[in-house]
Amino acid sequence: MALIGITADFDNSGKTRGRAEPGSTIYLPERYCRALERAGGIPVILSPGGSPSIVSRLLDRLDGLVISGGDFDIHPSLYGEKPIKELGEIKEERTEFEL
Repeated sequence: MALIGITADFDNSGKTRGRAEPGSTIYLPERYCRALERAGGIPVILSPGGSPSIVSRLLDRLDGLVISGGDFDIHPSLYGEKPIKELGEIKEERTEFEL
């Protein structure tokens, strides 16, 4: 079976289920994992902000990679454009991780 990495999102607000918790929360909609399992793969959740050396070693073992979606925008400067007023939230840490 193929190991398929999936990028997760994170929330730095410190709130989990209405309670304050120290640190960030990593999350990924379950449908990503279930779809990969139905296709015969083994999902491996990749955490933004994880140790670059560990992530690099893990990437060498993966057979594929899914860049999950999210409710944020990628800064237009990364593809040669200027920001417009409709630009939504930007998650620089996640974007850098996925790049």
